[in-house]
Amino acid sequence: MSFEDMYSHLAPLVSSHSRSSRLNALYLLSSPLVHMRPTRELVLSRLLQAEEVPIDVRSSRERVLRVTQLERVIPADDAVVSDLAVRWLVAQLKVGLHPVWLPTAHALETLSERCGEIVWRVMFGELKAVIALSTVDSVPDWVKDTCIGAGNAEEWRESERSWRDPSAHKICNALTRWCVDGTFRMLLIRVCVPHKAVQGLF
Repeated sequence: MSFEDMYSHLAPLVSSHSRSSRLNALYLLSSPLVHMRPTRELVLSRLLQAEEVPIDVRSSRERVLRVTQLERVIPADDAVVSDLAVRWLVAQLKVGLHPVWLPTAHALETLSERCGEIVWRVMFGELKAVIALSTVDSVPDWVKDTCIGAGNAEEWRESERSWRDPSAHKICNALTRWCVDGTFRMLLIRVCVPHKAVQGLF
């Protein structure tokens, strides 16, 4: 299968807020079954290296380094791989790790000078998606998903421990206890989302 065909199906996942979705999409793109040029392999390998870095404070410097190095390997004459890199960088702005945001913005600014049309197309696409979700009749995915698995709770608790902040650890434990059966999550959704949008979900 060609890289273009595979990427056309996985592009939305590359810009997802979910790390597992991004990582799995990049793994699929790097599959031996996908035929690509060496320059694309280089960019994809750099994206994988960056995405495999844990999202926590201890690894933030390495993640920032990977982001800043990415712009150097993106070819200016390849629209597809440029779109891939831009989508991944935009996704980093959705990651809850503040030190990564500024380097990501600088990388996008640099890329906009070489492939501005791609950068703005992806950015405006993200803005349109946010506006679409802001309407009363639209229900975001996080509203529909009212179940929190034990595995996700454990992963979150471990991530918070890396901050070495006792108060953050206490808050995490309290939230984990509240969210065991999804009750707290459903109550929070009822408060945050207009009644019309929530009606029928519970």
